[in-house]
Amino acid sequence: MTLQAQNISVSLGGQPVVRDVSFHAERGENIAIVGPNGCGKSTLLRSLIGAVRVDEGQACFEGKAITDLPPKRRASTIGLLSQEEAVPSMTTVFDYVSAGRHPYRSYFRGMTTRDMQIVSDALDLLDIVHLKSRVVERLSGGERQRVRLATLLAQDSQVMLLDEPMTGLDLCHQYQLLKIIANTERESKKTMISVMHDIDMSLRFFSRLLVMKEGQVVADGVPQEILTDALIQDVFGVCGQIKTIPESSFPLFVCDPL
Repeated sequence: MTLQAQNISVSLGGQPVVRDVSFHAERGENIAIVGPNGCGKSTLLRSLIGAVRVDEGQACFEGKAITDLPPKRRASTIGLLSQEEAVPSMTTVFDYVSAGRHPYRSYFRGMTTRDMQIVSDALDLLDIVHLKSRVVERLSGGERQRVRLATLLAQDSQVMLLDEPMTGLDLCHQYQLLKIIANTERESKKTMISVMHDIDMSLRFFSRLLVMKEGQVVADGVPQEILTDALIQDVFGVCGQIKTIPESSFPLFVCDPL
């Protein structure tokens, strides 16, 4: 077992947002958390890394509470791509992505050859090598999102949490990111947990879904097995059917006409 959420409950502003959620994620799993806006997906993700205070429960990695790990050990164990992140003024793309190597560097040592190679690979994977000398705050939203994704990859944590990673990306870079997530999970045996909004992408590109409604996990399992027409209607309030594209055998959710 890699990551375990144990009976996590979180309140924000006195209102319960996550309610008694438990699940475990094995090494190499690629998991999507789906559900309507405001159901607690992002709060759950942030609770796993200790970014929000929990009312009850805890997140553990290999039996040890995440919040008990020393800061550098925590950063090399679990990393988070949040929806919003402050960008230091006048920071170049290369320096920003290089910050992902901080957990592995001593106070008296600069970037090693290995650090430089990992940063270079991350820039290449996210197609931003040509931006490495640009200032991050002057990039477009989509470019900035790719820089933040590259920083998470450079951090090389054993568990990677991605909160709506498709935000701001065009169609080409959305599919590029999904390929990166799949390759990272398969080749490096990382545990990947992503908050997603696109049902079709969740069906096609993730090996497991956690479906949330009103702060609780109401379904957990293989996407094609648990994501039914009835469940989508109950959770999202949308009527439709999951169909299979004959040419590719890919599942696709088709909404009923309004």
